[in-house]
Amino acid sequence: MSHFTSILKYIPAHITPKTVEEMEHIRRHSQPSVDITASSRSVFGEVRGVGARFKQCRLENYRSHTPTRADAVSTLQRWIEWVSQGMDTNLVLAGYRGSGKTYLATAVMYSLSDLGLSSEIISFHDLILEIRSTYRSSTTQSEWQILQRLTQSDVLVVDDLDKSRHSASEQQTLQTLIDKRYRNQLPTVLITPLPGQAFCSLVGEVVLTRLRQGQLVWIECVWENHYFP
Repeated sequence: MSHFTSILKYIPAHITPKTVEEMEHIRRHSQPSVDITASSRSVFGEVRGVGARFKQCRLENYRSHTPTRADAVSTLQRWIEWVSQGMDTNLVLAGYRGSGKTYLATAVMYSLSDLGLSSEIISFHDLILEIRSTYRSSTTQSEWQILQRLTQSDVLVVDDLDKSRHSASEQQTLQTLIDKRYRNQLPTVLITPLPGQAFCSLVGEVVLTRLRQGQLVWIECVWENHYFP
């Protein structure tokens, strides 16, 4: 007896199971109809999501007057080179709030733009709010479309991953996003104020496994507050 026929006894008599062909037809026609070429796909060298405060951020302008900061800038320049060469790599910027992590990540985005690579930055909090907005009946986009958009950029920066956002649904959103980018070998940058062990506990083993599949670069931004030049 096949597995299929063995479960028929559990199906109510008034329900007729779908055939394999019928289920395939339903699957094909239930996919969202979205023109990602026009609405989602990033263009050559495009930089998305950068706020006005950070539009002038560049690595050459960063105040790297201490050895640890200078070493961080050198590591980022090497990471940019790896990304431009198509290497499978991800980046984590961890450290104190106000240490310039977002500045550095934005500066990396502009360096990649100069090389023709597209990028987008979004805080995890804004990502969750954007997804929650799709629950309204009046919404014009779906959660699938949002995640699809964030999979189009050559590099994605997810800012402000901290311990205040740790629900099961938020964890699943992060896992899905990282997994989609992993499958397409697209680099992701994660920014967090948490120390190493707390960050690993927050994102979970699934996300960590995906991040470690390539060359994972981890930079600890443990210096004093950074002030814009």
